[in-house]
Amino acid sequence: MREPWRDSTRGRSRVGPMTDRPFRTPDFIAIGAQKAASTWLYDCLAEHPQIFMGPKNRVRYFQHPEYRADRWDWYLGHFARADEDQAIGDSRVEYLYHPESPGLIARHLPECRLIVSLRDPVDRALSALLWVQRRGLLPLEPPQIVLRKALARRGREPESPHEARLRDLLDMGLYAEQLERYFEAFDRDRFLILLTDDARERPEATMRSVLRFVGVDDGFLPRGLHRRPLRALGSRLQVRAERATTWLPGSLRISRRIHRLLEATGLAKPPPELDPAVRAELEEVYRPHRGRLLELLREWASDPRTLSDHLRLDECAWLAT
Repeated sequence: MREPWRDSTRGRSRVGPMTDRPFRTPDFIAIGAQKAASTWLYDCLAEHPQIFMGPKNRVRYFQHPEYRADRWDWYLGHFARADEDQAIGDSRVEYLYHPESPGLIARHLPECRLIVSLRDPVDRALSALLWVQRRGLLPLEPPQIVLRKALARRGREPESPHEARLRDLLDMGLYAEQLERYFEAFDRDRFLILLTDDARERPEATMRSVLRFVGVDDGFLPRGLHRRPLRALGSRLQVRAERATTWLPGSLRISRRIHRLLEATGLAKPPPELDPAVRAELEEVYRPHRGRLLELLREWASDPRTLSDHLRLDECAWLAT
């Protein structure tokens, strides 16, 4: 019996909705969550000779206000260099969060497969905060001060880009409602759901599941499989260097080199600890959403059409609390 996560669409030309010219379209998209092992996943997939990955996180086609139906050719142009026998992958971690993205992806890519990676939402919020601060998108204030501001503004419509970023810090961790939107737009066998806990503790088994889901040789193990993710650093030197290079092409690669150089030279400082009282407040915000998320994941994993043997829900501490 054919495995439900494999299909025969690869290599076929499909006609874009705005033109008569045939195109190769993505076979799968890694849709997030943000700061949930997305770089590890992208780098491992990009190493595989049977996979062509588009530019990581740079193409925002399936989210407003960037979406325009008449730019379909422009979007597909990012995958034009793929070999005919390669699986084509896209990656945009904000797609899980943006409410319009499921419908737009389903409209243009109804056969697409979707990879979701989830992380403890409190740890994700802190990691995201440190990242946007390094990029110069939020002031350099202690995490507890920024997160208390975000907690105080919950439920209020943002009136500025600054306030929108505060909202996003917390709301990007509301995974249950995000998954529900996608489950309404796609059959559940189109999803592979990962937990960063599994990727960290069982990287080989996790990656084999990803490669099986994508439909390529799962005997290939990428060099980056055991590469540990870059720690968020508390070094002001790093922050200044990253802010000074944000405008340059390839700024994310530059950022990673700066990061590794600081660690190698001993100039790196660990990130600041999150105040226990603020962590407790965040835990309360996410508690009811975790319960619904656990239900959704159990329902998804129990569907015989899905590939879920890598998932260890009962061993995931943050889901059980």
